[in-house]
Amino acid sequence: MKPKTMILAGLAVVCGLGASYMTSRLLAERAPAEEEKVEILVAKRNLRVGEPLLKPQEMFEKKAVAKENEPPDAIKNFDDLKGKIMKQSRNKGDHILPANLRNANEGLDIPEGHFAMGMRVNLEGSAHGFATLPQSRVNIIQTMRGPNPKASISRILLENVLVLAADLKFNPDGELASPAQVVTFALKGEEVLKVSLAKELGILTLSLRKLNDTSHATVKVINGDQLDPDYKEKSIAKAEITPPVKVAPKVEKVEPKKKVEPKFTTGHYDIVNGAQFGDREVTRVHYRQMQDGSIYITRRELIESTRVGAKVRPSSAPEGNQGGDVAPNDF
Repeated sequence: MKPKTMILAGLAVVCGLGASYMTSRLLAERAPAEEEKVEILVAKRNLRVGEPLLKPQEMFEKKAVAKENEPPDAIKNFDDLKGKIMKQSRNKGDHILPANLRNANEGLDIPEGHFAMGMRVNLEGSAHGFATLPQSRVNIIQTMRGPNPKASISRILLENVLVLAADLKFNPDGELASPAQVVTFALKGEEVLKVSLAKELGILTLSLRKLNDTSHATVKVINGDQLDPDYKEKSIAKAEITPPVKVAPKVEKVEPKKKVEPKFTTGHYDIVNGAQFGDREVTRVHYRQMQDGSIYITRRELIESTRVGAKVRPSSAPEGNQGGDVAPNDF
């Protein structure tokens, strides 16, 4: 190779290396500084209200985020989750905050002026369990069967009731393993009494309300007659509860005891005074013979006399023998 050619080749290589160096320096100056990152805890799966955080490492994972995008108060350590219970539900990938949790030994968060009251439910009567999720709002419906369709009713007992808690059970994947059997509501004093009485008189069911729905039902009561498609009352909304029939206690009328008169038979006998062929008197004696064999004289009368100056006349009953209650006489 000619010397001149070698010199030109060397110059080309040097120029190329210089250009490459300058380009890399220029790009390095333009590249932004590496962002500072922090690690926060996010949910591995959906977490529901009331779920205990027994094994936080299996329920959460660490995620690196830019420091400038770090959520305020985001929890970063697994130890901060031990002994906690989900107060609010979180979806998979959501970060966790202290406001989302409550201590396991804390009581229910009952609103002011309310009481916690439990009620037994089943799948059919709780919208397949969706009406038992804590922090949801439901209507409590009472159904009573009467002796006839008109006396049978269904009515909205309470509206917009807050569900405080339920005995829900979840599997490790966060899915509902078994529906709640007992639901705890936040009720006012009068409402507690209503529910307590209503569940003794009929069947209570729950209907789930839409989130943030504060409307009131226009129809609150219907009876059995209104199930007929040909029913033409003025307004179903004016249906009234058929009051229970009050049955007065049966009082047996006690008849006064009648005085039982003694049974008897009547008869008479004659008393003859005097000789067979001389003067004589015949007195007829009337009597009553009672059931027990006793005899009571009722009256005497002179029916025959052959004596001078004798008059035939009836004699009155002995004193005290009026009305049949007479004393016995010997004869």
